[in-house]
Amino acid sequence: MKKTKLLSLLLSCSMIAASLPLVASAERESYSDTAGHWAEASIDRWSEYGIVEGNDGRFEPDASITRGQMATILSNALGLSKTDKNPFTDVDSDAWYTPYVLRCYTAGIMQGDNGKANPDATITRQEAMVMLVRALGIEPIENPDLSAYSDMADIGDWAAPYVAAMILKGIVNGVSDTQLAPISSMTRASVMTVLDRAVVQYINAPGSYELNSQEGIVLVASGDVTLTGTTSANILITQAATDKKVTFDNAKVTGNVTVTAENAKVENNNSTLPEINVIKNENESSVATPAPAPTTQPTST
Repeated sequence: MKKTKLLSLLLSCSMIAASLPLVASAERESYSDTAGHWAEASIDRWSEYGIVEGNDGRFEPDASITRGQMATILSNALGLSKTDKNPFTDVDSDAWYTPYVLRCYTAGIMQGDNGKANPDATITRQEAMVMLVRALGIEPIENPDLSAYSDMADIGDWAAPYVAAMILKGIVNGVSDTQLAPISSMTRASVMTVLDRAVVQYINAPGSYELNSQEGIVLVASGDVTLTGTTSANILITQAATDKKVTFDNAKVTGNVTVTAENAKVENNNSTLPEINVIKNENESSVATPAPAPTTQPTST
């Protein structure tokens, strides 16, 4: 596989207490430790959206992140709300991370290991990549070739298709030209940067938006949204649009459109759309349905 050249993500093995969760904030928090940091712009972007926050005015960008914190970030970003019965023996009902872990489990993002979610454990780079690929609807690579990396033996067979997909998309790179460091810890700053690279446009409130024309992912985490313009990006309509409407108005989409929201109405007002990949249930295979036919009056699917 031809490896995409990008700046390497900086990693740190510093630990952060699980009592300092990354949670959504109603207001943008000003951090005392991110000015001039290499991930400052990414941290600011996702903090302004209310996806993450710091603690006592600090973000601790170079601190490691736990699996429970990772579940919190993805649950917030996707607007997840559905939960199933708790299958994990190490997730207490009253822990701060429990609703986020269970939402990610229900959505098929976090599966755990031998009945355990290990929410307080530091997440590794390969674990983070697996969760991100599942969360963002990226297609894993079958029979991946990661031989360009000298530490490919450290990549789990379960993780290799997901790691390869992230590299192919240009979302992540190794810590050097020849090393992926798959079992090294992921930092808070690194997670923000990876999310920033993957999502070229984030929509989390009702309204009308012109689609970003860049390749990448347009993440629609809201209902009652109208999309216009032309894009080659892949569009993911999340659970946050359940029972609500997303309208394509004189739009042209050459990427994929995936819907994970239940009973969402995707309406086409004189737009050119691909087949829509509707995921009926997170634990079932997705199915492709024809895009709504372009009409002057929106039609639903």
